[in-house]
Amino acid sequence: MKIKNGLIAGISILLASFSISYSANKNTFPESALMKIMNTMMSDMKFMNMGGNPDHDFAMMMIRHHKAAIEMAHYELQSGKDEKMKMKAEEIINKQTKEIGALNERNG
Repeated sequence: MKIKNGLIAGISILLASFSISYSANKNTFPESALMKIMNTMMSDMKFMNMGGNPDHDFAMMMIRHHKAAIEMAHYELQSGKDEKMKMKAEEIINKQTKEIGALNERNG
């Protein structure tokens, strides 16, 4: 009985410790804006209506992927501190916007 109670106590302590650690990390890293963008993109792509035309389906998925990259880059511009990263974010916005335009043209 002592072993069983000790095991239960040990597991409880471990779970409590994990919970505290998770909560601390969650407060430090709540589902960040970046992860929310990524998770939304993944969900959108998962539930896209695939029409069976690989060219069209590829273009639609890539457009959503590029839009998410643009959203993340905007977040970097608003919240980031590193000027080099902000410059990279601007570059991503410009390049991905052009890519979306090209995919839309080809997908017509």
